[in-house]
Amino acid sequence: MNQPISSFVYCGRWAFKGWPADGCRVQNEEIRVGARPSLKMPGVPCKQRFVSDLNGLFAVYKPTGITSAFLVNRLKQILFSDQDHSHHKTKGISQPSKRLRIGHGGTLDMNASGVLVVGVGRGTKMLTNMLKGRKRYHAVGCLGSATDTQDALGKVTLQLPSGHVTQDMVEASLEGFVGNIMQVPPLYSALKMGGVRMSDLARSGEINQPKPARPVTVHNLKSLQFSPPYFTLDVHCGGGFYVRQLIHDLGKVLGTCAHLVELERTQQGPFTLQHVLQTEEEWTIQNICKAIADFDKTIQPGRLLE
Repeated sequence: MNQPISSFVYCGRWAFKGWPADGCRVQNEEIRVGARPSLKMPGVPCKQRFVSDLNGLFAVYKPTGITSAFLVNRLKQILFSDQDHSHHKTKGISQPSKRLRIGHGGTLDMNASGVLVVGVGRGTKMLTNMLKGRKRYHAVGCLGSATDTQDALGKVTLQLPSGHVTQDMVEASLEGFVGNIMQVPPLYSALKMGGVRMSDLARSGEINQPKPARPVTVHNLKSLQFSPPYFTLDVHCGGGFYVRQLIHDLGKVLGTCAHLVELERTQQGPFTLQHVLQTEEEWTIQNICKAIADFDKTIQPGRLLE
C-alpha cells in the first residue's frame, strides 16, 4: 500500500526538501511526476521546508529598466510568496524558513537585458566561475555621438561627423580588439573605489578619472548589421570586459565617436537564452528546482568557465 504523498526531491547533486507540486517524488535520483513514494524512502512531510533548501544554479531573463540587484531581490520576494501561499494551504506543518542565500553571477546594466545567472544556497559558491567565464552579447552602437555614461542613459558630451564610416571599416577595426587586450573600465561602472561604486562617485562629482587599464580577453567580434548611424555587433568575451567601453573605443578608432544604445546578453557560461526563465510568472519554486536539476544533469562542471 502506498503511503500518503510526501516529497524529497534530489536535483542531481543538489537536495531540495519540500517539493511544492503535489505528487512529485524522486526514486533512484530521477524525478517522477505523479508517482507516490515507496515504503523504502518515506521522505519529508510535503511543504515543510521550501526556499531555504534550494541549492544550485539557474538563469532568468533580465529585462531593461531594472538593476541586477533589484531583480534578485524581486526573485527572492516571489519565491517566499510562493512558499507562503503553498504553506497556508497545508495544515499541521511548521512555519517555513525565511532564510535564503541568493546572488547573481555578473551585473547587467540597467538598460541591458538578457541572461542573468542566479545562484541559491550552496550554488552561490559557484558564482565566481560565472564572473570569470565566457559571455556573449548582441550590442547596438550609435555613431556620431558620445555620452558621459557611454550608453543611451547618459548626457551627450560630444558629437562628430560619422558619414565616412562604412561596414568594411567597422569590420576591419574590430580585429584590433580581439585577443588578450588592455581595457580602461568605464568611469560609470559597478567597480568600487574605497568601498563605493565608481558610478555613484562619478554622479556626485567626487571622481572624474577612470581606473587604470586592466587585462581582458575578447574571443571573437563580429559585425552583424550596419545601418548608419547604427551598427550591431556579436561580442564573445571573458569576464571583466565592458561592451560600453568597446563601443566608445571603436568610435574613436573609426575617426568619430559612439555610444551603446542596446545590449542583450545572449550567453553566460553554459547558460543561453534557451535556458532562462523568461518572466516573473515562471519564477516558481517548482520551475526553479526543475531548472537546477536540468542544469546539473546536462552541464558538466568543467564547462562552467566556457
